[in-house]
Amino acid sequence: KLYRERGLEFPAEPHCLLGSVKTNIGHAEAAAGIAGLIKVLLMMQHRMVPGNCHLRNQNPYLETAGTPFRLARDTEVWERLRDDRGREVPRRAGVSSFGVGGTNVHVVLEEFLPPVEPESLANDPVIIVLSARNEERLRLSATNLLRSIHSSMSLASLAYTLQVGREAMAARLALVASSMTEVEIALRAYLNGQETNGLVQSGVVTRELDEEARVVDPTHTPLPSVATAWVQGAKVDWDGYYQTSNSRRKLRRLRLPTYPFARERYWLPISETEPRMPMKGEWQEARQPEDDQLLYLPGWKHCPVAAPALQTPSRVIVVAPARTGNLAEAMCEYLTKHACTTFIVTVADQTRELAPGNWLCGRDDREGLARCLAAVGTVDGFIFLSDCQALPEFEDIDWQRSGQEHEMQLLRLVQILAQQQSTGTVQGYVVRLIDERRGNQHGGALAGLTYAIAHGTHRFAMRNLEIPIQDLTNGYSRELMFDALLR
Repeated sequence: KLYRERGLEFPAEPHCLLGSVKTNIGHAEAAAGIAGLIKVLLMMQHRMVPGNCHLRNQNPYLETAGTPFRLARDTEVWERLRDDRGREVPRRAGVSSFGVGGTNVHVVLEEFLPPVEPESLANDPVIIVLSARNEERLRLSATNLLRSIHSSMSLASLAYTLQVGREAMAARLALVASSMTEVEIALRAYLNGQETNGLVQSGVVTRELDEEARVVDPTHTPLPSVATAWVQGAKVDWDGYYQTSNSRRKLRRLRLPTYPFARERYWLPISETEPRMPMKGEWQEARQPEDDQLLYLPGWKHCPVAAPALQTPSRVIVVAPARTGNLAEAMCEYLTKHACTTFIVTVADQTRELAPGNWLCGRDDREGLARCLAAVGTVDGFIFLSDCQALPEFEDIDWQRSGQEHEMQLLRLVQILAQQQSTGTVQGYVVRLIDERRGNQHGGALAGLTYAIAHGTHRFAMRNLEIPIQDLTNGYSRELMFDALLR
């Protein structure tokens, strides 16, 4: 549609890849959106598009033929596209997150392209500064920096990052360099303890760093003198220095190694003897540990299990496929005898009203269930029944039809009720009928969808049940099941 609106020629090959982080980590529920966001950021960082794990057959509902989209089956390099003038454009990606409660979010991310460094700063000398708590940490900082720098890195941006993006600590090192090669040579000389002829200056500030110190302006002071003053504890107005020139304002911070914290352990000492529970006579003594090893001791007491206080709903809608219609009608009769107003929706080929409170809903009709529920009004409960007829072999068309009658209808039902019900909690009962002898493939994903609904929104109190068909062979057994389910 966008190609037509903008008068552009439709691409011969799909160029927009589709992926999901769920193939790697499963459904993260409330964290699914941020997980997808992190995945895209890592893709932009590494300039790669990871393939979808375990992808074998494409979902028939995902129609990509004749569109610019295709599934990412294998990991591949993420190349930048070019505009109509042949210029590279930033990498862009969209992240979608759809909540079962109807909260849908889509965000578009664009790769950050750093500004080109001004040529006027390319060969200017700079001051490289490092600091740490002590000499040992300073040497490790210098080692990590030496490992991370390379010849293609911007020297001016490196100096800018270390000057304005790091805290000045007691142990300090400073050097003046005009190229990345000079930086590498100076750092190696410092780490090897070689003579640097004043190229590298280092020292430890002995006074408190928060005391009033001399402020040095690097704009009007020679760089070697600035380096010396900084090592001796002076404060340098780096921010003011970079604000005095338009060229310096365009510098950016680089991704450099962070502070190398000391690997010190602060765990309690491990006893050489095997720990044991104190005997009855020793308990009081064990409750009085020494002051230097004061710990909390667990105490257990019996408490009654608090069951959720759910009341029997008063207005209930029953949704079921056509082959489970008899069971749905029997359930409505049971509820009616217990002073409950019931409505029944049967998933079939078309949408129409059969009688007051009784509708057919077309499985392919996206608005059919909404029209049925609009006539019902407010409800405080629903019962969703699965198909009870097991098929010996499930073909693709059977899977598609089953998904339309089960998972798709339950999702639509929850979304519509969430929009219509302004207050109160809706009790949902999802009943999957199983055949213990032949199996029943219908509604296989209902349990997972019910779990997601229960954890995705507080508006629904969900119950998920699997009931053998053999337990519903007569009216008495059905009555017992209904009573256990709803009372």
